[in-house]
Amino acid sequence: MLVALNLYHKLTFGQLHARQPVIVDLAEKLGRGANSVAMKLCNFASLDPALEPPAELRKEIMLCTGLDRTRDGPQAVDALAEWNGRAFDGPAGFKTAAAQDGYRFSAIIRGIVESYPFRNVREN
Repeated sequence: MLVALNLYHKLTFGQLHARQPVIVDLAEKLGRGANSVAMKLCNFASLDPALEPPAELRKEIMLCTGLDRTRDGPQAVDALAEWNGRAFDGPAGFKTAAAQDGYRFSAIIRGIVESYPFRNVREN
């Protein structure tokens, strides 16, 4: 993952695709598909505060992904969570909590890996 993160910092956003020669080369060295590596790089981009989309695009993204949802059918959506010991509510609260960590990628990954949902599988 560190090799992919290093590559992410060397490419522009428009170069994060499976046909990019350096991505194809890295994928071959890792024994992965180029699409898999390109997707990982795009995942990094989704966490990059330097790539903040314009307000209208953010609104469209929220509508498509449901990030603006406050209800799930008749039930209210509970967006309360904790990040590195700080409670927050919803995506805006997460952004504030992550900003207190300086948006450090390592802090974001550590927070995800140490989170209850990541460590526990819900049984249906």
